[in-house]
Amino acid sequence: MIYRTLSAPLSVQIEITDNCNQVCTHCYRACQHIKKAVSKHLLPSQAEKLVEELARWKVMSVCFTGGEPLMFKETLKAGIRKAKELGLVVYCNTNLQLLTREMSDFFYQNSVGILTSLLSHQPEIHDVIIQREGFHKRLLSNVLMLTETGVLTSANMVVRKENAHQVYETGKLAHSLGILRFSATKVAPSPDTEYRNYRATPQQIKESMDALLHLQSDLGLWVEILETYPLCFIGDMKKYQQFLRRNCTAGVFNCSISPDGSIRPCAHADMTYGNLFEKSLQECWFAMQEWRDGTFLYEKCRICPHLLRCSGGCRMDAKIFYNDIHGKDPLMTGPEKVNFAENTSQLDFQLPNNLKFVKGVQIRAEEFGGVVKYNDELVFLNKAGYNTVLNLLSGNKYFSWKEVDVEGVSVKDRELFFKVLFDKKMFLVS
Repeated sequence: MIYRTLSAPLSVQIEITDNCNQVCTHCYRACQHIKKAVSKHLLPSQAEKLVEELARWKVMSVCFTGGEPLMFKETLKAGIRKAKELGLVVYCNTNLQLLTREMSDFFYQNSVGILTSLLSHQPEIHDVIIQREGFHKRLLSNVLMLTETGVLTSANMVVRKENAHQVYETGKLAHSLGILRFSATKVAPSPDTEYRNYRATPQQIKESMDALLHLQSDLGLWVEILETYPLCFIGDMKKYQQFLRRNCTAGVFNCSISPDGSIRPCAHADMTYGNLFEKSLQECWFAMQEWRDGTFLYEKCRICPHLLRCSGGCRMDAKIFYNDIHGKDPLMTGPEKVNFAENTSQLDFQLPNNLKFVKGVQIRAEEFGGVVKYNDELVFLNKAGYNTVLNLLSGNKYFSWKEVDVEGVSVKDRELFFKVLFDKKMFLVS
């Protein structure tokens, strides 16, 4: 067994529709409407039912996506309202072309985090990729509407061969619009397309990561990548340290729900494991065991000393690129390229004495103890750790970590425990 089997996913994507008002030539969802004979979408009552099932199994966050979810605003709003009512953190992935002032206000009032796609700072490049003239201009206008309303908005740039050199300028544009997080993620292989026609080269992908680091140092912009890159491709662990937390969590922490209710390990995957209109979330989740036990791993990754940190790259990239889900990630080079030599411990710092958990930290019990999560960061806890964090969260006040009594735990180990949580940005400091 490579990964623990949780009682349910921590985060779930609900695809409102498989239809879209853009025709991106790289769409990994293969949901371009020109290829669809019959479009599928959720009804408002169905979205509510799915959210209720997620809440029943204590899923922490839900992201409404598509296709383009704003094509079915009433379904989207019904799902968001139900999710907020039941205590889930809510996100929405949208191209923003159909955004209205009313929807912008709705997102703000319900604390919905937005992720959109900005493919270039140049309108002609962006519009050619999505095959829609004038959409870049509307996108910028609607991003401004969101940020001026106070909606937390992020943007991702899909890195292709024709825009890979524009990451820095596109990030600058995003920053000027009030974007809080900017990511630049290599384009993934897509079914029924010729990947080599638009694939970014390994050198271009490395340069896109360098551009992200420059954006961070020059502008203070929070930067990231949204997909897993093999550690042997990344190579320099010290330089690219902040990108290492992205590994494959399909069927491990996350999953996706199609508009017809079928459940898949991730948005890229074409394999289904039941239908939530017919079975429970947990039943479908447990059926994904092959995504947790290493069944699909590339043979050379199985013996790699870095496997647990790396996860072996993207299985769907291998399936589409090589027609073999057991194949290597297209970016894989080999373990000898991984350099940890100059990588110092992230926990080598003085821990402040008085701490308080930030708002938004979530915790869930599991058979082994539990999981504590904040934004994209999570920590597995044994039973003693779970009880400690649960009690401190319930108190909702500052505490001295030195005075927290954890039975059977030394002062040194107690300090290490709280350092791990501190490193995940889970604390305020008095």
